[in-house]
Amino acid sequence: MTISLLVLFPMIGFKAYASGNPVEVIIPVIQDFNVQSDSAALPARLGKYELYSPDSDSPMPQGSKNGRFEFLIDGSNTSTAINLSAGKAGAYHYILGQVTEDAESYTYDRTVYAITVYIENTPDGRFGSQIIVENGAAGKCAEIRFENHYQNHSGSVEPPKTGDQSGILFWSLLSFLSFVGVISLAITRRKVTA
Repeated sequence: MTISLLVLFPMIGFKAYASGNPVEVIIPVIQDFNVQSDSAALPARLGKYELYSPDSDSPMPQGSKNGRFEFLIDGSNTSTAINLSAGKAGAYHYILGQVTEDAESYTYDRTVYAITVYIENTPDGRFGSQIIVENGAAGKCAEIRFENHYQNHSGSVEPPKTGDQSGILFWSLLSFLSFVGVISLAITRRKVTA
């Protein structure tokens, strides 16, 4: 069963240690940042995330406060790992979401992931872990990925410069006078040959 889950969920971490020692569970989180900007300067691409558990007995990563673990991811197509250490068998439930404050020109992915970590004793006396990740109505998913966007374009749209700085009125008038000249020549010639 565990091997088939590794095939279905290759991005989810799995490690097992002998009973008596805690099992280390690694949950990778990926952040993508799509940037569309007229400016040459790169915008800040920092995302703030929060993992918490509705269950008070769930193991939490080091650095957690009051049952909540906050962490930052900087950059695009960047990943980090949430490390959990569980010393007993059980089913542990977590909620993971982005809590970055809204900012002008930024759109943050507000997807909320439900993560269930199953720790079980295996027949060979080890702990085994199994991770199930669900993305709301989309159901089970193979990875935790947040797709953020930055879009900033300068205010007014100007037509491209062609290099021609002469006025169009002058050239339109010259064209009209040339047309009148050609017509009058044709009329004069017709009268002379008639």
